[in-house]
Amino acid sequence: MLDAYPNIENNTEKIEFVLNINDNKSSFSVLNNKIFETKELEASLLILGFLGNVWTDKDYVYEQQPENYVYKSCLVKSEVPKNWELINETKDIDNYKCYKAIYKKEIINPRGVFYENITAWYCPELPYSFGPLGLCGLPGLIIEAQTKNAVYGLYKFNTDQNSQMIIKPKLDELTTKEYFTITKAKMDEFFKEK
Repeated sequence: MLDAYPNIENNTEKIEFVLNINDNKSSFSVLNNKIFETKELEASLLILGFLGNVWTDKDYVYEQQPENYVYKSCLVKSEVPKNWELINETKDIDNYKCYKAIYKKEIINPRGVFYENITAWYCPELPYSFGPLGLCGLPGLIIEAQTKNAVYGLYKFNTDQNSQMIIKPKLDELTTKEYFTITKAKMDEFFKEK
C-alpha cells in the first residue's frame, strides 16, 4: 500500500479530527480534509486504525463501519471502557496537568481476539469524561491518546455548550461479536467459492 501512496505517512500527520461533547454524549470524526485525493485519505486513515466516525453515550461506544462487500454500513456497539488502570504519573500538556491511564482494548476480528494497550493522558481540571476514538470513562478530558499506530492530541479546546447536536446516524446496530460473526461467515463463504 505504501508504494501506491508514497506520501501516506506524511499525510497521517496532517489529518485533523474533531471531538464534539454535549451533555453525556460525544462524537469523534475526521474533518473534511480536501488536501488528499479520496483513496489516499482512506489509506491514511486505515494506517491510523480509524475506520469511521465514533459516537459515545454513557453506556456504549458506536463505531461506524463503512459499507463493504461483506455488510452494509452499520454501527458496531461496544460497552464504554471501564477497566482503566490509573498510573501514578503526570505530565504537562499545553499548561494542563495530565494523569496517565492505560486501557487494554479487546479487538475482535475474523482472525481472532487480540488486545491493544492504549495510553491516555487525562486532565481532571477539564470535567469531561470523553476523548478521541470513543475513549471515555476517566475523571477528566483525555488530552492525548496513544494507540499502536498513532498519537491523537488535542490542539484546540472550546467549552461552547451551544455546540452542534450529537446525533448518531440511524443504521443497524450490531455488537462487535455479531458484526465479526457475520464478517467471518461471509469471508468463509467467499473463499469457499474460490
